Amino acid sequence: MNPLTILLADDHLLVRQSLSQYLESTSDFAVVAEALSADEAVIAARQTKPQIALVDIELPGDGLQACQEIYSHVPATKVILLSGYGWDVYLVSAWICNAAAFVAKTATTDELTQVLQLVAAGDRFFTPEQCQRIESWQQAVGKKLQRLTLRQHEVLEMLVAGYTNVEIAEALVISTKTVESHVSQVIGKLQLASRREVIAWAQQTHALLLRR
Repeated sequence: MNPLTILLADDHLLVRQSLSQYLESTSDFAVVAEALSADEAVIAARQTKPQIALVDIELPGDGLQACQEIYSHVPATKVILLSGYGWDVYLVSAWICNAAAFVAKTATTDELTQVLQLVAAGDRFFTPEQCQRIESWQQAVGKKLQRLTLRQHEVLEMLVAGYTNVEIAEALVISTKTVESHVSQVIGKLQLASRREVIAWAQQTHALLLRR
C-alpha cells in the first residue's frame, strides 16, 4: 500500500521536525512538503496535492484561512487542524471551516496516527467528546454572538481592545450617543450587566477568535 502523503504546516521548527521524524519513521506516511505560513501552506498544497494537510491553527497568516483556501484549490486534500491551545473556540472554528479533524498538540503519536488513518479512510472525524464541546460552546457563546449585528460586533471588539466610547466613535465615524446605544445593546444581547462583564466574558470565552 502506498503511504499517505502529508503536508506539514507549522511555524515552529521543533514541532515540524518532531512530526516529520515521527511520520517518516513508518512506511504508512510520507511528508511531501513543509510550510511556515498560511500562504506557503496553500502554495505547497497546490503544488504537491497531498492527501492530508496538517495545519497549525495559529499559523502566521491564519491557519483557518489556509484550511479554507486549500479546500478551494485542492478539494481532494483533507485538512487536519492542530493547536497548542485547548480552547473550545478553536474547536468550533475548525468545525465551521470544515476541517476533517482537530488535534491538540498534547495528543500522543498513537492518537495522531489513529486520526490520520480515520480521516484518510472517511470524511471527517470529531470525537463524541469534541462534538459535545462544540455543541456546548455554541449554545453558551455562539448563539449570543449571533444576536449581534456587524456594527455591534465591531463595537464589542473595540471594547475588548480597551477603546473608550469617544475613541470608538472616532474610529467608526459615528456619534458618541450612537456608540452608547450600541454598547447598551451589546450588554443586553449578551445578557450581561455591564461593560466590564462584557469584556471579561469575551476574554474568558475567547469569543472574538471565532471564525464566522
